Parts: sequence; structure tokens; C-alpha cells
Amino acid sequence: MERSAPWIPILWLVIFPSIVITSIILHLDGGHFTYTLDDPYIHLALAKNIMLGTYGINPGELEAPSSSILWPFLLAPFSVLPEVAYELTPLVVNLLCLSVFVFILNLLFAALPMRQRLFTMACVVLSLNAIGLVFNGMEHELQVVLVALIVLGLVRKTYRYVYIAAIILPFVRYEGLAISLPALVYCFYTVNRRYSLLALIVIAIGMCSFSLWLHSHGLGYLPSSVLAKSRMTDGVFSITYNFLKNLKQYGFMVPAICVLSLYYWRIDRAMALVVISATTLHLLFGQSGWYGRYEVYWLTFVLLLAMCAVLDWLTVERFAYVVPLAAALPFFFTELAWDTISVPLASSNIANQQGRMADIARALGEPVAANDIGLISLRSHVYVLDVLGLGSIAVLRARQAGVGSAWIESAMKSKGIEYAFIYDAWYPDRPRDWIKVATLNLLEHRVSAGRLIVSFYATNRAAAAKLREVMERDVARVDWGRARIDFSDPLPN
Repeated sequence: MERSAPWIPILWLVIFPSIVITSIILHLDGGHFTYTLDDPYIHLALAKNIMLGTYGINPGELEAPSSSILWPFLLAPFSVLPEVAYELTPLVVNLLCLSVFVFILNLLFAALPMRQRLFTMACVVLSLNAIGLVFNGMEHELQVVLVALIVLGLVRKTYRYVYIAAIILPFVRYEGLAISLPALVYCFYTVNRRYSLLALIVIAIGMCSFSLWLHSHGLGYLPSSVLAKSRMTDGVFSITYNFLKNLKQYGFMVPAICVLSLYYWRIDRAMALVVISATTLHLLFGQSGWYGRYEVYWLTFVLLLAMCAVLDWLTVERFAYVVPLAAALPFFFTELAWDTISVPLASSNIANQQGRMADIARALGEPVAANDIGLISLRSHVYVLDVLGLGSIAVLRARQAGVGSAWIESAMKSKGIEYAFIYDAWYPDRPRDWIKVATLNLLEHRVSAGRLIVSFYATNRAAAAKLREVMERDVARVDWGRARIDFSDPLPN
């Protein structure tokens, strides 16, 4: 075994690729850094308002727009920084998390010679979209680190790592329960019942307390962002549909997971049940996709356990067989590998669409309704009505009730809003008396934007005239590069 040198993997798998990707992003976005999704800006807006005394994206209005309990509170203290520095906080935190993840991989694969180890780690990082998660600005990188720490604890039998990571994991993202619960049940029966039970109680009390607090304020038992994207609304039918959809996406892994379970069944049956339980829970209740982030926690768990099992099974003389196995991983997880490769273009999508929307909203200086609210909420400093439901439980309930366009008119009138920035395809039943002022057309391949075209509406002619004036002035002032504004000419009477 070669002496572990963690700075080498961190240099090649964290620092160097991050510098390259950031440089390309800055080149495409005209010297400005933008995350690959609009969602992290929701968390940043929420975190800033937490420091001001409001849990919500609009000051003084209580809502639950975050899919993570912990992440906004982690960001909140940094909201006192200058605006540009504050926006970079998730990037810095995620880079630190990626460094820790690579450090853990270096420990798990320490038996391999350095070159083979570095190659194997690079393939794992690419296959799990670990670098791509850094640039989405959300909590998924921290989630991956905690899962890797659980694997390290289980493999090395250092169970304090398991207890600590298993407690924190569900507060980072709810689906972390699919890993935490089986791991703690394993520890309960095989390691220490007192500590395991204590960890389970801490999770139960913490999560129930947060849910009861939400419910006491009329926000339901789960954040609206979780409810909006959940497929569990129709009971057994939804769960079955979710299971089949996940199976369609990752059914190719079932044979490998069966082999892994059989391997552990021979040496540690309880560990085999952990693998089976975690996989079953994810397939039933978890999700996949959304730009390579929802399933990564589960893939990290089974993939790292599988790689450790392979290393335990092989002799030192046969470690060379790990190289072709690792090389095959990105071909099995091509979608996640592409999510890493496409990071600069995804960032450009958000900069040239949601970033432009935020600029227009700031110049307009009036409250607006939008289906993408992150960048607008953070940068425009105006009231933003979320018409998708991620940041408003009332809007989510109205949308789910299926009452046509009446809900959106009522919601906008109640807030005195005369402007809407939306994807037409998402709102086919929008009010017919809205006036379309312009469209924003994305002039590049769509990676992370919801649609290529955003439509700008006003509810009356005076508002339409003002919006057009603001947009014409903005078009004349800014080089729009990878986006184009097309005005509706003339405005209707």
C-alpha cells in the first residue's frame, strides 16, 4: 500500500477542474459567475430573509420554499457579506464539501497504488456528477459527503462517523432518510443500541418539530418545494408509478445490487439488508433527474460500497482489474457525466434567462409574478409571487385544485401585481386579457432552463407601456449576447 497523499487527488479532482470550469463560465457569462440552476438563488434569498427575521422569499411573508431544513440556516450568517461575495458562498461551501468527498474516497481506495487510485477516483467523481453538484449551488454536495462518511464508517467500522452523518443527512435533504434509517437500524442490532436509538430519536424530534412548526403557520407538514415536486399525492398509485419510473431509469443496476447484496449476505447479512433497504426506499419514494442531483445520494451509497467490496475481494496482484471497471462507470452513468461536462452551458442558460429576468424586474421596480423566482427574488429587491408553487403554499394548493386561471388572477390582484414573467407552455390556461409585451429567446442549447422562451405579460395597457419602455431601455443598454428580446408590436388597444 502506498502512502496516502490526499493533496494530490484534491489538486487534480477539485482545484484544477474547478478552475477550468469557472473560467469557462466567466467567459460565457461576460465575467459574471452564475449557478447552473435558479433554485440556489431561492435558498440565498431565503437565507438573507432568515437573518432579517422572516422564513420566506419575501420579507414579512412566511413561506417554506426550501427543500432542505439545514441549508438556508447554514448560508444565513454569510448574508452580511457584500452581495457578490454572498452569492459565491454556496460555491465555496460546495468546493470544501467536494474536497472532503475526495479525501474520503482517498481513504476508501487507499489500498490501490496512487495512479490507479487517482484514475478510479476520477471515474467515480465524474460518474456521480460530483463536480457538477458544486456548481448547482445547492445542498447536494453536502449530502454526498455525508453519505460517503456513512460508507466510510460502515466499511472501516468507525461507527461514530455513521451516527454523526446519519443524524445530519435528513436535515440536509429529506430523502437522506433512505440511507440514515437503514444505517442506524444496522448499528442498533450490531453495534450499540443506545447510541443508535438516541440518533433515531434526535432525527424524529428534529424533523417532527420542523413539520409541526410549518403546520402551525398553515404551511402544511412539508415545505411547499417538496410538495410541489413530490409524486406521492395519490397514495399507492403514485408510489407504484414512482417505483416504475425509477426502475426504468436505473433498472440496469438491479443485477449489480443483487450481486452486492449476495456478497454481503455471505459475510454480514445485516449489511446486505442495509443495501436492499436503501435501494428499495429510494426506488419507492425517491426521484431521479433534475439535472443530475436527486438520485446521486443513493448512487453514492451503493457505488462506494460496491467498489469497496471489489477491493476486498481482489488480491493485491489483481488490483489492475479495478482500472477497466472504473473506466466503464461513466459509460453506465452517461447522463450524470454529461451533467458535469455541460456545467458551463447550463450556467449560461441561467445567466441569459433568469439573470435577464432579474435585471428587468429590478429596472421595473414593481412586484412581479414568475415561475422561476430565485434570481428575481435575490437581485431585483421587489416582491415576487411564485406562480409555480415552490415558494407559496397557497399557489401550490390552487394549482393542484385545477381551477383554471382564476387562481392566478386572484393571487396577482391580492398582491397588486400587474406583471408576469412565465413560460407559456406551463400556463396554457393563463388569463386571456393579459397583454404580451415581449418574449425573451434563449439563443443556445437548452440544458437547465425550463423552456427556451419566456413571455412577459402585463395586466393592463398602462402597465404594458411601462414594461415595454423598461425593456427597450435595458436592451439598448446591455449586450444581450446569447439571448434576444422580441417585442409584440404594436401593443393592443
